[in-house]
Amino acid sequence: MDLLAQAKGWQQEADDLLAESRLRSVLSPIGEVHYTGSYDYGVLLGADIDIYVFVPGDKAKESARTALDVLIEQNYWNGYLYYDFAAHPSVYHPGFPESYYVGVKGDYRGHRWKIDIWFGPREVLSKGNDWIKDSMTDDARQVILTLKQARNDGQLHAESHEMYTAILKHGVKDVDSFRAWRG
Repeated sequence: MDLLAQAKGWQQEADDLLAESRLRSVLSPIGEVHYTGSYDYGVLLGADIDIYVFVPGDKAKESARTALDVLIEQNYWNGYLYYDFAAHPSVYHPGFPESYYVGVKGDYRGHRWKIDIWFGPREVLSKGNDWIKDSMTDDARQVILTLKQARNDGQLHAESHEMYTAILKHGVKDVDSFRAWRG
């Protein structure tokens, strides 16, 4: 199957899940909701959505805890996670923002969806990543999806952000040129 068509299918399923779960309306009273990552860039190749909720730094922990309580009370999701990456930065994922994380999981249309929700100030969460969406083209999406598929198949180990940088800033066009770029 064409990877762009696959990504559009995942995008539609994500849109439907977000609408049914009313997640934006649940989160928007807490802070400014901003979709990001593969969902926002149009390169979704699995059941994973990333969301930033922009709140003042001194309200981030309280906001994340409030959101977790509200999401549990909503009774839509069947799995919940909470991490304090502000006080305890991740040694396994050094690129994670120093913020508060709430994750929810839910089964939808035969897939196990994971939604990562980050709470903190805009400048901490977005870290100047607007260039990714601004640089995205259909050709770049095709290359990104090809690399992501290779990662999903176990042929490549790379974080998505590294792929975006290689493709959008350095002209990488396939798995072999990604490996060569990486050195």
